[in-house]
Amino acid sequence: GENWGEKRHIFCYGECASTSPSFSPSKSPSFSPSKRPTPVPTEAPIRSGTGTTFCNATAAERIFRLELTYEDASRTSWKLNEFDITSETFVDFEDSGDSVQRTQRICVPPGTYEIIISDSSATGMGGGSYAGFLFGNELVFESDSNGENWGEKRHIFCYGECASTSPSLFPSSPLTELPSTLPSVSPSTEPTPLPSVSPSSQPSPSPSDIPSNEPSHRPSLNPSQIPSLDPSVEPTPSPTQIIELPLPGGQQDAEIDDELNVPSCSTASSSCSTGGLVAGRGKLGPEEGPEQNVPNSLDGCTDSDAGNYNISESIEAITVSSKTPGNMREGDSVTVTATVICWYTGANDTADFYYTTIVGQNLVQWVFIDSVDCSGVGSVGKKQQLSVTYSLPKGRRHAVRVNFSYRVGDRVESSSCVESTGENQFYNDVDDLVFAVEENTEELLI
Repeated sequence: GENWGEKRHIFCYGECASTSPSFSPSKSPSFSPSKRPTPVPTEAPIRSGTGTTFCNATAAERIFRLELTYEDASRTSWKLNEFDITSETFVDFEDSGDSVQRTQRICVPPGTYEIIISDSSATGMGGGSYAGFLFGNELVFESDSNGENWGEKRHIFCYGECASTSPSLFPSSPLTELPSTLPSVSPSTEPTPLPSVSPSSQPSPSPSDIPSNEPSHRPSLNPSQIPSLDPSVEPTPSPTQIIELPLPGGQQDAEIDDELNVPSCSTASSSCSTGGLVAGRGKLGPEEGPEQNVPNSLDGCTDSDAGNYNISESIEAITVSSKTPGNMREGDSVTVTATVICWYTGANDTADFYYTTIVGQNLVQWVFIDSVDCSGVGSVGKKQQLSVTYSLPKGRRHAVRVNFSYRVGDRVESSSCVESTGENQFYNDVDDLVFAVEENTEELLI
């Protein structure tokens, strides 16, 4: 019912003109000007305190526009991952009765972006709203209209060179710091410069051509079949003693314990690993399904279902391994390693490590080991290994817990279990691993 003096409309069929600007300039100029003006105006430049700033066309920058309507400016804030933003910004304010309308324009180069909108009062901006646009009026995200109360919202958008959640076909350059989780399709053409960290699972079919530079750490299990050609240069200082060493159990893959409902290694070994039993988080898991045997916790601590698999935080595997040869036993020093997926830079992601010798549902008393931050990742879906070391106390059955979560606001302290429901979503994943150790008849200091 508004009063107006003129209206204009555009329509077409067949070869219609594009309503979006091209990502890069044409290779050669046109021979004649266009027959009609473009149906929509070009994007407005960004204004600064000293004049007008245009986005860098050579870098294929585009204007991203954020529009917000809220009650109290002191409670509302927002942040775009500024690590790849270099342009100036300009903010327009307009007070409208009891609410504030704000528009922010930023020049952004091609890439993947995360925006975080926060309300310190956790009232969902007091019933306000927000929306993000690219290329003028192309909507990339907006607020829900269900009236829920919330304290933080996160959105992902991209254009041009968007981050991929699948592995690349060719190796990155330079090489990544951590090894890949899957073997290569074809063998390498040249030998590795350093020996492997762990021994091979099977003996070599023939002896090596060159003797090793140093003696082995433990005697061979059986005498050599052929005597040495020459006697030793010097006699041994004392008679040879027979040393009985336990056979190493090697790495043991855990299986789901039907009584405890968590991954478990039932016999002592040199290391115990969940493998892929805990991959994913809650309802988010590989192959568009949930995590296996969710939540994989002894005391019923649950996971958050927020986010997307292979982008948001999750624990993919847990491994406990002895730092000394042989099976793990009481008093030994062991390393707990969690393979995790961090959110972007990982600056707000932390893993809390715990252990216990009281293994039973709803009877667990967790003992804190340490917390490790997931920092410096810098890409979506990048796996990282976080590790801590501790000494095994008395007890033949042990368990470790990793609680991996997003730390923001008041959620900064370590915890063995985080309640993450409703408006308090911390993107947390908790997983346990039960393992057996050998008895140590010597007196322990712990």
